[in-house]
Amino acid sequence: MLSWLVFEMNMSRDEFQHTVLPMRDKLFRFSFRFLMNREDAQDVVQEVMLKVWENGNKDGAILNVEAWCMTMIRNKSLDVLKRKGRNNVGIEHDFQHPKNAHDPGIQLEEKEALLKVKALMNELPVNQRAVLELREMQGKTYQEIASVLEMDINLVKVSIHRARKKLREAWTKENEYGIQGR
Repeated sequence: MLSWLVFEMNMSRDEFQHTVLPMRDKLFRFSFRFLMNREDAQDVVQEVMLKVWENGNKDGAILNVEAWCMTMIRNKSLDVLKRKGRNNVGIEHDFQHPKNAHDPGIQLEEKEALLKVKALMNELPVNQRAVLELREMQGKTYQEIASVLEMDINLVKVSIHRARKKLREAWTKENEYGIQGR
């Protein structure tokens, strides 16, 4: 896997094009889930990619380039949120309608369910949203999440468990009782 390369003193153009550029969309989606603003997320990704291009891996200590980039995206996104004074960050769920769902009723139900899930996820604490996004939507391992978020792996596991439990309880409360369980 290319993301596990250890670069020499400076990243060459080919290394950058084959390792970092293909991650651009993933980095954007990760930033966007924190910022919920397309322009801010694009700015963050551009700044991080420029930093990666300029600095490369000068000391040769970076083993996982993807985790390094994701960590920089997270840190920069959180900096932008602090600067703007936002406390509410969100994670959007990647959702695609089945190709055979032409029934407008089914599509409306799916859209409403997606909006409920987004609202419930937006109420989770920042760390729980981030770990849930990385685990459930990007398929990262616990170790990769711990590396990206600079957390202890046990804290990652606990955060994922708590986030899932909170979502499940809120979803059940909302659907069983028809009230906002928040």
